This record gives sequence, C-alpha cells and structure tokens, in this order.
Amino acid sequence: MDEYYHQEEGGIVSEPPGPPPNYDALLESPTLRRRFNIQPREDEGREVLPPYSCEISVQSVFLRKMELEGAVHKASDRNWYKVLVTLQGTALSFHKYQKPGMFSSSSARDASGRKIGGPDFPSGVKRGLFLRSYNLQHADVGIAADYLKKRYVIRVRAEGDQFLLSCHKIETVVLWLQSLFAAIDLAPPLDDREIPRDLSIPRRTRRRLVARGGFSATPANTALVREQEEIISTQFPRLAESVSPPSSSSTPSLTPSRTNSSPTPTSSSATPISISSPISSSPPTPTPTARTSLLHRARHAIQFPTSTSSHSSSTHQPPNPNLTSDGKWRPQHQWTHFYDMMYAKRCMAVLTQRSPRKSNLVIMKGKRWMVDWATGKLERCEPPDYGEATVGREGVGMRDVRVG
Repeated sequence: MDEYYHQEEGGIVSEPPGPPPNYDALLESPTLRRRFNIQPREDEGREVLPPYSCEISVQSVFLRKMELEGAVHKASDRNWYKVLVTLQGTALSFHKYQKPGMFSSSSARDASGRKIGGPDFPSGVKRGLFLRSYNLQHADVGIAADYLKKRYVIRVRAEGDQFLLSCHKIETVVLWLQSLFAAIDLAPPLDDREIPRDLSIPRRTRRRLVARGGFSATPANTALVREQEEIISTQFPRLAESVSPPSSSSTPSLTPSRTNSSPTPTSSSATPISISSPISSSPPTPTPTARTSLLHRARHAIQFPTSTSSHSSSTHQPPNPNLTSDGKWRPQHQWTHFYDMMYAKRCMAVLTQRSPRKSNLVIMKGKRWMVDWATGKLERCEPPDYGEATVGREGVGMRDVRVG
C-alpha cells in the first residue's frame, strides 16, 4: 500500500510484467477437464415426450334443469333433460344424450381400467348434438340442499347461468364435486386464485347442543334433580321402599299406612305412630342417601330394561351391547362403503338458491362483466377489443347493458 502511494505521488507508473495468465492452465488436470467438459447426449434432439394426460377428466350422464339465464333472469324452460356432461380440465361441456345401440358393449371401462356402468355411467353412450360449454372462472358449485324432490342434486353457477345436475348414485356426487372444486381452483390466473374450501370434518348437523363437560352442579341442574326426585318418590313409592330397608323398630316407615284400622299398641318406650289419611298426608321426603340410590336405580332401570319385574324374576337379561361401561350410548355399526361416501358428502360445500354470489364478476360470451345483483345491470370491467363499437363513459370504453 505504501509503495503504491509513493508511486502515485511520484508519477511513476509501472507496466505489467507480461500478459495475463491463461486460464486454461487451471484445467490441465484430467479430472477437472472431465468434470467441466459438457458433451451432447446421444439422443439430443430426439427425446420422446411423455403422452399428454389431464388429471381432471370425468364424464357422466345427468339430468339437467336450468334455473337462471343471463345471471339474473329465470330460465324459460325449467324441465329436466338428460344430457351427457364432460369435464376436461377447466372446460365443462354438455352434449345431448344419445341412447346406446342394441349391439353396444355390455361393460365399459375408464382410463384406469376400472369397470364402470349403471345409470350414471352407462355403457355404449355416444355424444349427441353439442349444447353448450362453460368456462369455470368465477364459477361456484355445491350441494343443492334446498332441493328436496330429488336425492342427489348438484347446483352449478357458471358464467351467467345457474342449473341443477341430478344423478342416481352418491359416488357420482362425491366424484363430480371433488373434480369441479379442483377445476374451479385452477381456472383463474395465479394471482386471482383462492384457498380451496375443502373440508376434512363434516358439517354440523341441526341437533340440540349438549354440554360436553357432563352434568354440572348449576342451579338449573340442581332444581331439575330435585324435581325428578319428587316425581319419582310420589309416583313410584314402592321404588323408594326398596331403596331404604327398615333399620330399627324405632324408625318410622317412609310410606304412610293406608289402612283405616287403629294402631297396634307397643311398649311404653316406643313412640306411637300417628296415622293420617292419604288425602291429607304430604309426599314422603327420602334422605339424601336414599335420593342418590333412588336416582341410580331409576337410571339403571331405564338403561337396562327387563321384561319382568325385578322383584318377581331372579334372572337378568344380558346387558345391552350398545351401552358402554359408563352408560354412554355407542351403537355398533357395520361400517360400509356407503357410510364412507355419506361422510365425504357431508364434507362438501352447500350451495342453495339464496346463497350470495362469491363474486360480482361473471364471464359471458368470453367477456368479463361486473353484475349489480340488486338491479340486474351488467357493466364491462375491462376495455373493449380494437374495432369493437362502444358507447363510452368518460372515454374509457365502459358501457352498461341489460341481458334479456
């Protein structure tokens, strides 16, 4: 550093001793030459590309019913028609249903070799006249839970139309819902994609809420227990008698005597028992221990019913296998494939007719429109193409139209 400073101050500029070194000298080693020597492959330019395959490819026969046309107008024809529906990637297309011929094959197989058939996958079906194709951008799909006339119904909102698809088997519903969800998630551009709405836990059913912490000692629960004790002790006096056996002669009975005869005289040390009429007598109040045993016997009698009275029969029926040791109801199910499909169906989204649209954007005739659902007014949300006639608003090429 000091030598360079003195050279700069003195104006002395030293020339380099020679040309820069040759970098090829660094690769004199055969190992390094073999490592960095890139040669073309033998099949360079003749590679065999893998065949194209689409992961989303399903085809079924459905009954279709149109509900809305043009985003806000009711369909003029609301009858059910059998159509052949094909989902290839993100394109949903409809063809007329053409019945299979007399000499068609008796069994059909899908791409994986699985044998298919039935009303939803009939063998030998051919595509008829092309009806319509939908783009799944800004589309919505779900189970039509509000339509009760048919069992398995799917509601689809695609472009400006809304329609129902009905099938016969629950497997078809689950397969098509999963495929439509995947296609809708892939249809928009990467920047506009949303998080999938798939669920792994079934939807909550409409049932009465039960406290998970058990029977807590709240004032309401305490009053309920007291009311149950009074009802059982009043309506079932014999059950109270069997709970507390007489311990001594000096302890009076819990139930009053209902005979009109005079009491039998006892020893002078014993206290005479006064007999009152059943009308004026108040219901007996058992002790706290008797109350606990009384409720336990009542619950046991409800959980383990017997055909004969416990007093007259010494034999007991085997316990109910659907009840656990702690008295909880846990029925033994023979789990089948149908229950698996029912579980999967409950994990799917629900789309009713009154469900709000998830977006104001719709795709109609290849153009993107912004819809005002209150007035039914549509507005172009992007500039028109070159050469397209426009009625501009402030020179930006936006226009308002009504689809009728």
